[in-house]
Amino acid sequence: MVLHNASLGQGIHLAMEDWLEDINIQVLKQGGAGEAENLLEQARLRVNPKLPSRLRCFYLNHDKEVALGRIKKWGFTDRELVRCYSIRSSVFYHHADVRLFEQLATDPTQTHLAEKYWETFEPKDANERQYLEVLVNGALYFPDWHEFTQIDQKELLKWQSANKNS
Repeated sequence: MVLHNASLGQGIHLAMEDWLEDINIQVLKQGGAGEAENLLEQARLRVNPKLPSRLRCFYLNHDKEVALGRIKKWGFTDRELVRCYSIRSSVFYHHADVRLFEQLATDPTQTHLAEKYWETFEPKDANERQYLEVLVNGALYFPDWHEFTQIDQKELLKWQSANKNS
């Protein structure tokens, strides 16, 4: 959907927070990962509500190798890896250590990890860089937008109609 919208916007996609305005966002993940997401959002609101919400942001990687490794590790076989750039006039970032999310998802009783996640993570070396998770609340530009496949409008309307009350 992001690539579809970026294609329609000639490469520009609004900030997720703006795009999802007035939409009640819920955690759809099950089990520990769902509990971790809820704990992280509660902690963000306590620690610094101006940081990007994990429920309304883009997740980016600084380099292709890290992104490919994460896709493989997490089994994201249905994801497409594309280049993008933030439109800096309105962007908020958070650099997090993804290992904290993974630990919290495995053991949601370690609630102290939720607040630690919101501390800025600065990798010390190339090995640590693979754990950098970049949350972005801001508009993005996708330079390869002309290559993105758009969703069939009739199918999109059918889906919207079927999910209107969800």
